[in-house]
Amino acid sequence: GRRTALGMSSSLWHDHGVLPWLSASPATTLRRHLLQGDDADAADDAAPVVGDEDDEDDDDCPRKVGWGLTVMWIIVVLYMFLGIAIVCDELFVPALEIIADKWELSDDVSGATLMAAGGSAPELATALISTFRPSTGQLGFGTIVGSAVFNVLFVIGMCALFTPTELAPLELTWWPLARDCTYYIITLGAMAIWLTVTSPGKIVAWEAFVQFLLYFGYVGLMSQNEKLEQR
Repeated sequence: GRRTALGMSSSLWHDHGVLPWLSASPATTLRRHLLQGDDADAADDAAPVVGDEDDEDDDDCPRKVGWGLTVMWIIVVLYMFLGIAIVCDELFVPALEIIADKWELSDDVSGATLMAAGGSAPELATALISTFRPSTGQLGFGTIVGSAVFNVLFVIGMCALFTPTELAPLELTWWPLARDCTYYIITLGAMAIWLTVTSPGKIVAWEAFVQFLLYFGYVGLMSQNEKLEQR
């Protein structure tokens, strides 16, 4: 009889909203949150920390962009290539021919000085930016070396592939290749000595001045190109 009375009273309290009010009272709610907070803190202390390194890596990684922006940049780069080709064909090469005629320069000397300076201007800008911004690392040096490989392999190959039929096949001699490769090996050997022997890991002022003089040595070699080739 006592259990029945307690059950009836409990159901009456629940029907009249007394028990829900008690369970939702501020004191009961606060006590429940405190208990849950203690349990959550204990669970956090017991659980291993996972993902901190991943979060740091995500912060270091640049924001990923969609393929639409990538395709747009590819189109822009191709358009710039077309613009450079038009400017070089219509303005750059004719201007160099006029300057070479005015200064009475041979084709070899004008190519080693004026043409090389105009074609390597982007590399010079990249090297200067990487010099004054150490965060870019080896960007300038890699650009120079990569450009030399690009010119020797890609440019020469494309010129041979797209040679007009009336001019094909191209007649090449061994002298230009042997001359340029030999001098290039000398300059790279000097660079290797600077970086490994005299001042490991860096280039000092006098080493840079020697490299600068080596370029004028190449220009002098090109001025005597015809005489050296005949020998």
